Amino acid sequence: MGDVIGDMSGTWQTDDWAIACRSCSLRMTEVAYADLPESFYRVTAGDVELWAFNRGHFEMLLRLLEGDSIEDHPYQWFATYAHGTWLEKSNRTRLAKRMRILLAETET
Repeated sequence: MGDVIGDMSGTWQTDDWAIACRSCSLRMTEVAYADLPESFYRVTAGDVELWAFNRGHFEMLLRLLEGDSIEDHPYQWFATYAHGTWLEKSNRTRLAKRMRILLAETET
């Protein structure tokens, strides 16, 4: 069986995303992927920026960077899209440290 490759760019304008802020009353529906606001769960280490769609995705990435199992995590399938620079040994520890700080600061 060969590789299946598709152009998903047509879906970037599909208005099927919803946004709900946990800290305020902001709610948005029928938002296209291309129009999503900047990710809140975002950290930088040097010139490497890691971001996630939400806290669950962010927590999965942290487990991935720390070498913990993500086998039963609901966002496990997103691991495929983890950027190579996030996974480089030289970046893992720095990113994970900043991720833990952000998670502690946003604990509810």
